Amino acid sequence: MPFVAVEHHGSVTVLTLDRPPVNAIALAICEQLFTTLEKIVAKPPAGGLVVIGRGRAFSAGADLKEVPTYDAAQRSRLDETFSRAIRALLALPTPVVAALNGHAIGGGLVLALAGDHRIAAERPAEFGFPEAAVGIAFPPVPMAIIRGAMNPVALNRLALDATARWPLDRARQEGLIDVVVPADRLLEAAIGEAKRLSAAPGYALVKQQLRATTLAEVDRLLANR
Repeated sequence: MPFVAVEHHGSVTVLTLDRPPVNAIALAICEQLFTTLEKIVAKPPAGGLVVIGRGRAFSAGADLKEVPTYDAAQRSRLDETFSRAIRALLALPTPVVAALNGHAIGGGLVLALAGDHRIAAERPAEFGFPEAAVGIAFPPVPMAIIRGAMNPVALNRLALDATARWPLDRARQEGLIDVVVPADRLLEAAIGEAKRLSAAPGYALVKQQLRATTLAEVDRLLANR
């Protein structure tokens, strides 16, 4: 069953997470996401990439019904595949715009933070990390992505508070979200932003410089798995 859809809007590629009802993360969607992103990295879209969710959530994080049933090999495969998918987003030389149509929790928020720019729909939504609440550690690669993308003070506030689920206004205030637009304009705005950013002739060069430290850490972690 396809959980990831790709469409082309001129020079911009749109990747849609499509695993109802909340685009929860499990092995099948991660494998499809990684395979899709490998193809995109091999031929980067000139106008950038937009990542969006279908339905009421961008991604609500790990599938809490399916993932706990995994054996050790499946859990390892899930971690590696998700890690390589977000690594691909981080390294893509063209702009990556996360269009947040709703909630972004846990791995869903990590996926958004692997992008370069985040645009959110103006509707009720929550943003946060569940690790402290459920008593688990962050996987190493997602933690490297988060550290590279978030202000350390904001990261401490969000990750260490087991009850924290930031609403849209707080997420915008803390820098998780760059722009908020009417829900019916979300995709249009994200495509426009990807095109605008991609017009800069030095975009790929400067992005490479900005991401170099995080990418090096991610590659070290993946090599030592």
